[in-house]
Amino acid sequence: MAVLKCKMCGGSLDISEGMTVCECEYCGTVQTIPQIDDEKKITLFTRANRLRAACEFDKAAGVYENIVSDFPEEAEAYWGLVLCKFGIEYVDDSATGKKIPTCHRSSFESIMDDPDFEQSMENADPIARKVYRGEAKYIDSIQKGILEISGKEEPYDIFICYKETDDSGERTVDSVMAQDIYDMLTENKYRVFFARISLEDKLGTAYEPYIFAALNSARIMLAVGTDYEYYNAVWVRNEWSRFLAMMSKDKKKVLIPCYKDIDAYDIPKEFKHLQAQDMGKVGAMQDLLRGIKKILSKETAPAVQPVTQVTQVVQSAPNAAPLLQRAFMFLEDGDWNNANAYCEKVLDIDPKNAEAYLGKLMAELQVREREQLGDQEKHIDENVNYQKVMKFGNDTLKAEIEGYLRKIIDREHDKKYKAALRTLNSGKVSLAELIEAKSILKELGEFKDSVQLLAECDKMIAEIIDREQAEINEQNENIYTQANELFEKKQYNEAIDAFLKIVGYKDSLNKLSLCWDAITKEKATIQNEIENRKKYIEQLRNEQKKDERTVSACKMKLLQLVTFETELKKLKEEQEQILNRNRSLENEFATLGIFAGAKKKQIRAEIDSNNKRLAELGKKIGDKECDINTFDHSSNNQEVIDQAQKRIDSNRALIDQVQAGINELEAKLRNEIKTETTRMGIKIGSVLIINKEKKEEIEHDLKIEKDFNDTF
Repeated sequence: MAVLKCKMCGGSLDISEGMTVCECEYCGTVQTIPQIDDEKKITLFTRANRLRAACEFDKAAGVYENIVSDFPEEAEAYWGLVLCKFGIEYVDDSATGKKIPTCHRSSFESIMDDPDFEQSMENADPIARKVYRGEAKYIDSIQKGILEISGKEEPYDIFICYKETDDSGERTVDSVMAQDIYDMLTENKYRVFFARISLEDKLGTAYEPYIFAALNSARIMLAVGTDYEYYNAVWVRNEWSRFLAMMSKDKKKVLIPCYKDIDAYDIPKEFKHLQAQDMGKVGAMQDLLRGIKKILSKETAPAVQPVTQVTQVVQSAPNAAPLLQRAFMFLEDGDWNNANAYCEKVLDIDPKNAEAYLGKLMAELQVREREQLGDQEKHIDENVNYQKVMKFGNDTLKAEIEGYLRKIIDREHDKKYKAALRTLNSGKVSLAELIEAKSILKELGEFKDSVQLLAECDKMIAEIIDREQAEINEQNENIYTQANELFEKKQYNEAIDAFLKIVGYKDSLNKLSLCWDAITKEKATIQNEIENRKKYIEQLRNEQKKDERTVSACKMKLLQLVTFETELKKLKEEQEQILNRNRSLENEFATLGIFAGAKKKQIRAEIDSNNKRLAELGKKIGDKECDINTFDHSSNNQEVIDQAQKRIDSNRALIDQVQAGINELEAKLRNEIKTETTRMGIKIGSVLIINKEKKEEIEHDLKIEKDFNDTF
């Protein structure tokens, strides 16, 4: 199935069968979409939307018309015609960043009253209908704003249509030639719309209101061109095609192609029935000015004058033959208004004069010779004057006019025939092109060898379908083989990715289910392993805490022992100092004579004091030695601390190792989620997988699609 693109930004839409409204994941626009029930339809929609997005509104409308012809109940096709009719382009809103419509083809008719809009509403479901109406209201508000601005503009006499710049951004020869024409016409006091000058004070604003006002008010359009591509540039074509549409409703409007340095046959085919001006000829500017003066002078002629003349002719010339002769002379001169007026005079005398109606038909279509009726692009049988000729004419005249119509039809058929023939004879042709050619050949019926070509076309279509189906089957078989190999290797995720590419081929749905079941079991195993490893980590951490407490306790006891020993050392040092002092005092006492009683008394008092202190120190030293002797040396040695610290370091490394393993298992577990969502029917990539309960429904749909393809 072809991929449907967003109407706003061109991104691929994520849609499924039965949807009529979706949201683009790229630009966020909620939009209507066609029913995705036919390959040809989606192909045509893709082409039409691409042309419309490029502002090729006329070409896009032609494709939408084809869709309407084949699928008359497709609401989105009618909406496409509406967008083309009003020249809707979706642009970025600088304030919100969203896509909003802008109008390049304004009209006095409201979009809400457009027949194609009514058809889209009639054929849409309630959800799509709401979106259509919302878009239409927004476009209608834009239209009203354009009409409000354009209504304030002064009317123009002439509109110059041309291409301003080439692909490199340089000014074109067309622009220079158009400005020469503009200067000449403004010197002759005509109001001329020339975008280069008329819009120079409108920079930074939307041009459409001013272009629409000019197109609507201008009596004449000059389509200036020096290149076929310039005439068919998007915005140039947009202007002259809109003016041609206005001409069909307002017979006073005139379009004059002004070409130079190109063959007359290279100007757009829509200009074929128009009188063109070759600007490369000597005196072309004077001829153009004279023709414009002639057209615009009739606009200002007194309205009562023709009535007076008619009255005089009717009173003085009851025979219609001279008036009819004058009418056809005016036709030969290209004076369409007078030709029509004289035909009316004939009809005042003879209301059933078929030749007069023929003259009116020629004047309306602006042909000088009756044989030129056969050169018209459009059918003439819908024209009321043609119908009057066929009603009142004799057999000879009716046969002649029918011959012209037949010539138009044959030329139209021949054009379509050649287009189909070119498709069939081209070296490389797509299925969509062949389907389009088949449609044309069916329409042509028995024209030339269309029946034989139709059979050939059917054969080519069947060959392409068979070839493409064979390629698809071969590709699917290769993928299926690869997927099975992955399945056998228990690489279930990779197998799922492969099976998803060929959903519906052989037993791919069953294999997807088996992959999911296997991964579900593997997932449970992984989860159990993760839980066991977490428990093991918890055990290691408990052991680590126990060892840390042991180390802490041992270090505290070691610190206590060191404190005891330090205190004992200080006591013994003090004891030694006092003993040394006593020995010194004893020696001094022994040297004193009998007359040193006071000194001896002093020494004896100090010795007694020192002895008292020595007794205290002896008791303290005994207590400290007792504390040290009774200390638990088995639990405070450094070996116990070293062994406990070694276990702590070992457990810490082991915990990190086990945690890394858990992280790997959890990552693997997360990778299994896509298979679970597949089981639930969640969209993965661009494929929709349905759960087991809907397996039979999928297989049924696939069978219907296969039967359809086989029949086609």
